[in-house]
Amino acid sequence: MRPQTERKIKQVFTHLMQTKGLNDLTVSDIARGANINRGTFYLHFVDKFALLAYFEDQTIDRLTAILTAPCGEAENASPIDFISRDTVYQALVYVQGDREFVQALTSDTGDPKFVARFKGILAGLLDAQAAKSPEFTFNKVGFPADYASEILLSTVVSIILLWLHKGATEDPAMIADMIDRCKTLAPVELFR
Repeated sequence: MRPQTERKIKQVFTHLMQTKGLNDLTVSDIARGANINRGTFYLHFVDKFALLAYFEDQTIDRLTAILTAPCGEAENASPIDFISRDTVYQALVYVQGDREFVQALTSDTGDPKFVARFKGILAGLLDAQAAKSPEFTFNKVGFPADYASEILLSTVVSIILLWLHKGATEDPAMIADMIDRCKTLAPVELFR
C-alpha cells in the first residue's frame, strides 16, 4: 500500500473511532472517507479489526523500541528506575506526534486492550530491572510484589492517560518530570 494511502486510511480510521466508535464504524465508512474502494481495503486487511491491529501494532512496536533502547544507565540501578526520565520523554514525544490516534485508542470508544498492552511493556521493563537487583523487593512496606508493581505501573499509565485525555498539550518534558518524581513520591506528599 502506498504511504499516502496508508496515512489517509489511518486518518479516516482515527476520526471514525473518535466520532462513531470502533464498534459502529464500518469498512464502507473507512473506504468512503479515504476515497478508496472496498476492494483496495480488502486487498490489505480482512476487516476493521485487522486494520486496528495493524496500526496498533505499529504504535506498540515503536513504543517498545523507544522504551527498551539502551540508555547507558548503571547496571545496578534500582528497579524503581525501570524507565528513565529521558526514555519517558522520548515516548511522550512520540505519542504526542501521533496524539489523535493514541487518543482514539485510549478513549471509551477505542480499544481497551491497548492500555493493557502498553502497561505490559512497562511491567516487562520493571521485571527485568528487578531481576538485575536481587536485593530489591517490593514488599518492604508491607505490600505483596504484585500489588506494589500495580501501584507503580498504574501511576505511570494514569498520568499518561490523563495527559492524553487533556489533549496532550502540556510539554512532554513536564509530564516526564512528573512521572519520574511519582516513582518515589508517597501519595500523602501530594497534599502537603
